[in-house]
Amino acid sequence: MAAVILDLETTGRYPYWDEITEMAAVAMRFDQDAQEWQPASDNHEFVSLVKTKRRIPAEVTKLTGISNKDVEMADEFTVVWKRFGEWVREQRAEDESFLLIGHNLFMFDLPILARQLGQDQAQQVLDELGITKAFDTLKWARKNLSLKSNKLGHVYEHITGQKLDDAHRALVDARAVSSIMQTRPRDFCNWTAAHGVESVSTLIDDFFQRKQAYEEKKESKKAKSATSTTSPKKPEHKEVKQKDNDMAVDDHEVEMIAAFFLPKKYRRVDDIVGSGNEQMCQQCRHVYSSFFGHVCV
Repeated sequence: MAAVILDLETTGRYPYWDEITEMAAVAMRFDQDAQEWQPASDNHEFVSLVKTKRRIPAEVTKLTGISNKDVEMADEFTVVWKRFGEWVREQRAEDESFLLIGHNLFMFDLPILARQLGQDQAQQVLDELGITKAFDTLKWARKNLSLKSNKLGHVYEHITGQKLDDAHRALVDARAVSSIMQTRPRDFCNWTAAHGVESVSTLIDDFFQRKQAYEEKKESKKAKSATSTTSPKKPEHKEVKQKDNDMAVDDHEVEMIAAFFLPKKYRRVDDIVGSGNEQMCQQCRHVYSSFFGHVCV
């Protein structure tokens, strides 16, 4: 078994429009005789900053340490991807397939990567590199570890017994996942076998279907808002400057925010509103407004 552990840093948390600022990967291969994961080659790590069109918000720079100045002189994504492809081919044995691994890979890293590659090309170029199957360590951790938090740092500490320093840099995070694999090598192979891997092409298709449904719903709500003769209800809290013209609140947007910022039991709009927990409602409104530039009422 061979694996490419992928991690991306981005301009934000939203895969529908945020961009990659840093891309890193670690290539590993399982040695059946030694029963351990080993580097796939002497050059088994890849890392590169990526030039973006979107500005990096100050709060993201505070989290990752990557600033707009850092990426100004970096290569654009198409150039970085070409170098990444050459690197993957160096790691690959003849006719070998790679298992793509990442923490929150299914809902974040792979969708953003696929969107920047383009809907018509993403599946083809990954297939040409032998990247056909995927495994998400976050999805696995949620089902199996019973931790209070399944963030990479907490999973890493639980498995390895060590603190993860300098998290939210792409190579550091990719190395952390590879360390989890190396600490429990046989177990990790059993985890992938027992809990299954997903088809990369299916994951990409699912993402673009969600993206299309989201965009259609968004356009429909904007159209209804534009033709409505009823004055919008004035929010009771402080108004946030609009970034888009009268964009209606989307349940999917709210639930995406909830997945990142609220406790597990508040994952759906009905859960948040029905809880009667005004603090949770206010917190969700505040974060929603900060991200999407219009008020969540």
